[in-house]
Amino acid sequence: MRGTDRGLRIKTRRGRGGAVEEIRFHDVTMEGVQTAFAANGHYFCDPDGHAPWVQDRAPAPVGTGTPHVGSIAISDVQISGLAHALGAFLGLAEAPFGPITLERVRVVSHDPAARPAPPLMAAGITPLRHAGLLAEQAEVIALGLQIQPGGLTAADALETARAPERQ
Repeated sequence: MRGTDRGLRIKTRRGRGGAVEEIRFHDVTMEGVQTAFAANGHYFCDPDGHAPWVQDRAPAPVGTGTPHVGSIAISDVQISGLAHALGAFLGLAEAPFGPITLERVRVVSHDPAARPAPPLMAAGITPLRHAGLLAEQAEVIALGLQIQPGGLTAADALETARAPERQ
C-alpha cells in the first residue's frame, strides 16, 4: 500500500446493520500511509452523517440496524512514512468492536512533514500526528509492536495517542 489516507479501513455506522468478521490482514508493507489501521462505527458519510443518532457516543438500542465488527487479525506488517496514527478504532457503545489483534507490526519511520489531522471521519476526534493507538469502545490487543526512534513503544502507545505534536 502506498500513499493512501488509510491502510486497512472498516467504516460503518448505526442503521447499516450487518457484520464485518473473520478478517485476516497479513504480510503487508505500507509506505506513506496517513493512518495504518482504522475501524469507525460513527462514520460521517451521507447528508445525515453528523446527526446525533449517528455521532452520539451513548448506547443506542440494539436492533437489525446495529453493525457488528469483530475478530480482526492484523499481523506481520511493516510501515514507513506514517503520518497520523498507527491505529484508530471507534466502536459503538451498544456494540463494541473486537477483538482486534495487532501482532508483529513494525513502524520503521514517520513522515516528518505530517501535520496533525483526525485519524477517523467521525465527530469529536482529536487531530493526531505520529501517534500510536486510539481505541474507544473497542477491544484492541497489541502484541510485538515495534516503533523505531522518534515513535512510540507498545507500553506508551495508548497514553501518547492523545499528544498531537509528538515527534
